[in-house]
Amino acid sequence: MALLVLPSEFVAAIMKDVLDTIGLREGTKLRVVCRQFNVFMLNAIYALPAFEGEHEPGLKFFRRDCTMSVRMTAGLILTRMRTGNSMNRPLCFAIKQAVAILTDVPHQTAGTPHTTYFEALATAAARAIPLPRIVRLLSPDCGIKIEPEGSINDAIIAAIYAGNSGLVECLLGRCRTLSAKTQFFGEFLSAAASIGS
Repeated sequence: MALLVLPSEFVAAIMKDVLDTIGLREGTKLRVVCRQFNVFMLNAIYALPAFEGEHEPGLKFFRRDCTMSVRMTAGLILTRMRTGNSMNRPLCFAIKQAVAILTDVPHQTAGTPHTTYFEALATAAARAIPLPRIVRLLSPDCGIKIEPEGSINDAIIAAIYAGNSGLVECLLGRCRTLSAKTQFFGEFLSAAASIGS
């Protein structure tokens, strides 16, 4: 019997055991087996207790041994945004606040799905923040405070990465204080340069 024809709960449990046995570095190599296997392996990786900041040994593991691609780190962030307690996670909270600001400008965001902005900010965070800090920022109630002026600046970064120059102009008009760098999503100049604007 083929592994992937088993019920998904069984496959998820098997992937968790495989990951516990061979480790994260070798587990990520298994993602190339097939698309379905990739999905199951990513879910097992994202469910690791270390990504919840649940135990200190996991964070030590990240410092010396673990790196993840920007795309995989953004996937981790987006996975945590779909949890019931996402508003207690500082990075998820900052992303949702920024996207809420974008929805207040409907004439500029019409036709662009909100997921575009969620993905843009998750990718920006994955580029700007080292993995151990991302794990901490994704931990519920980790005690990190969000900067009060940050939301509008974060919304501008999302608009830049989404390539919506009209929205960027509109948000710049609303912004009282524009800092050179956002709390979680990097610098405006880097964002604009990365998309060629």
